[in-house]
Amino acid sequence: MADPEFEKLVQHFAEQQQKAGTDDVVDWEEMKNWWIKAVHDLFNQIDGWLHSLILSGSVKSARATMELTEEDLGRYKIESLELQLASRKLIFKPEGTMLIGAFGRVEVTGPNGKAVLLLLNTDSKVPPTERRAHVAWFITRPAPSFRPPPRSRPELRPLTQDSFQQLFTDLFGISR
Repeated sequence: MADPEFEKLVQHFAEQQQKAGTDDVVDWEEMKNWWIKAVHDLFNQIDGWLHSLILSGSVKSARATMELTEEDLGRYKIESLELQLASRKLIFKPEGTMLIGAFGRVEVTGPNGKAVLLLLNTDSKVPPTERRAHVAWFITRPAPSFRPPPRSRPELRPLTQDSFQQLFTDLFGISR
């Protein structure tokens, strides 16, 4: 027969864990919708920065629907973006939101190389439950490999109109 104090201790721990588990339930559908909207808003921002070039016909912007599958989110549809300049293309392809160290990743491939856009929270003072509300896009280039050299960290630049224009000219191979 087990020690009554031991049983009481274990039962109390189990009750605490069960209560904590219900408080920490993740709304996967809400997270998926948040990610889809974040990508949509990113592409709207890019189209906004290129608005006059799109209107003049110098750049063509087209969105397509693609499917992603992530462990907790399942299979879902999300936008990709293709920018065309003459016969050359720049492709923005979302890779996912269930990542270690980032809230989202978009691969960017152009005729002159690759880059990655990462959705990050760089403010460590924000409580974990509020981090998604305080995120921003960053550019890292070249695309980080799965085995980076020891002690190397990819350079991160905030995605702004200026940094986007630099990325655009770099990946299309346009000299300034």
